[in-house]
Amino acid sequence: MEKITKEGPERTKEVECFMKAMKIDADGREACVCFATWLNLYFEPWNPDDGTWIDADNFAYTAADLFDEFEKEVKILQKTP
Repeated sequence: MEKITKEGPERTKEVECFMKAMKIDADGREACVCFATWLNLYFEPWNPDDGTWIDADNFAYTAADLFDEFEKEVKILQKTP
């Protein structure tokens, strides 16, 4: 999945730092806030009733698919020194 940020590189870096420091299993609220922040960085809500989001190329993803991608990115960032 190729993501195009809707915001500047500084904001992208802030979100990545947040993801790197987040305790995804320890605090559900922190994970929810971080996931929502990440979603808003790259995607637009398309059909909220179906939990569908679109990227810059208008490709649609379910919220569940995007959460899986988010978890993968968190794990990669947290392994990086």
